[in-house]
Amino acid sequence: MRKFLVYCSHGIEDIVIEEVRQLKPEAIVEPFFEIQGRLVIRNITLDQLRQLHSIYTIIELKQDIAEFDKTSNGIYEAIKQLEIPELKTASSFRVSSRRYGQHDFTSNDLQAMAGKALQENYQTPVSLKEYQYNIRIDVIAKYYFAGIEHEDKRLEQRFDRTYFHRAGLKPSMAYALLQLADIQDGDTVVDPFAGGGTLPLEAAGLYGSKIQNISGDLYSEEVAKAQENAALNNLDELIEFRAINVYRMEDFVTEPVDKIISNPPYGVKSATKSNIRKLYRVMLIKAATVLKDHGKMVLLMQRTDMFRELVLRTKLFKICHERVIEANSLHPHVFVLGKVDDHDME
Repeated sequence: MRKFLVYCSHGIEDIVIEEVRQLKPEAIVEPFFEIQGRLVIRNITLDQLRQLHSIYTIIELKQDIAEFDKTSNGIYEAIKQLEIPELKTASSFRVSSRRYGQHDFTSNDLQAMAGKALQENYQTPVSLKEYQYNIRIDVIAKYYFAGIEHEDKRLEQRFDRTYFHRAGLKPSMAYALLQLADIQDGDTVVDPFAGGGTLPLEAAGLYGSKIQNISGDLYSEEVAKAQENAALNNLDELIEFRAINVYRMEDFVTEPVDKIISNPPYGVKSATKSNIRKLYRVMLIKAATVLKDHGKMVLLMQRTDMFRELVLRTKLFKICHERVIEANSLHPHVFVLGKVDDHDME
């Protein structure tokens, strides 16, 4: 039975498991060596895995986690024992690797040793650019694993783009935020900080015309670029593009809203602490005016202590769920907020 190692953002493993269950209930999903953001999936096909929205890397395991003599000679001999039948008839291959821990060899050394060992075994040419197979060999302390990395830009990028926002989300993270929002048919969904439009694009691809999908940003040039990205993927007719000033959100979003889902600016580089605090406070107040009584906000926040305090002080929302995730090498929190009603105030 083929066994696949998949990568997802730390903190959304449960969302991956649920998506796999929905796609193929018979699939078996297990943790991988207690490493966050890594899952092993069996009883599933490669084509089925490529349908998943919550992952960004697929490696078909040829060697499960195994121990080796923690030296350059030890890893070389371990690689020499690998059985990768695909290389017998391959036109070419390359090796990519990650190394974690202290060793007497570097990551570049590891790739060179692996390439040499596999070439000796299979007499298959190495090509760094024009390769048929990308052999992935990672070393973690005294352990290693190996497999074929099945590259697919649709997992990492999903959509064609003319514009990439510097703080844009991975599509897999956008998918996770949408799942945490529990979107239903007929919902009106707004992203007031859409930037290049990753969240609205992901929502359009998932829900199509079943929802009202509003993509907004303060800057008109960002709105135009998001619209260009949508048009490039034939999704522009499924998204409404608007300039939205959060300080006057009710002027730009006049219909009742079911879900606000967004990745607001962190203000790490471009804003003072007082300015970003004001933005978050106003965002909560204005969101409460446009959301329906049972509406939700799902937000990816870096300044978590500040934001949590503002939620408690404004008394307009309750924190229904909070989790730490990994996004763009940062570790923000996802907040799922529900509007406070009279019962909550009692």
